[in-house]
Amino acid sequence: MKPIRLSAHALSYITKRGFTVAEVEDTIRSGPWEPAELGRMECRKTFPFNREWNKKIYANKILNCLNTLVSILTGY
Repeated sequence: MKPIRLSAHALSYITKRGFTVAEVEDTIRSGPWEPAELGRMECRKTFPFNREWNKKIYANKILNCLNTLVSILTGY
């Protein structure tokens, strides 16, 4: 199995966005990959969150991984 290397940019968002390296690795390894814009590939996975982020409580967070970067969306 190939190692997953996160960019310094992605690592800098771990605390700010409330995700873990383990969640990123889980999403990349188990999420279904689909075509995205600009010829990229992406996968998404929803995780329980049940916390406040930006002064609003969210039940879930959605981790969105592109083959070139990782972002997280809270909501749902």
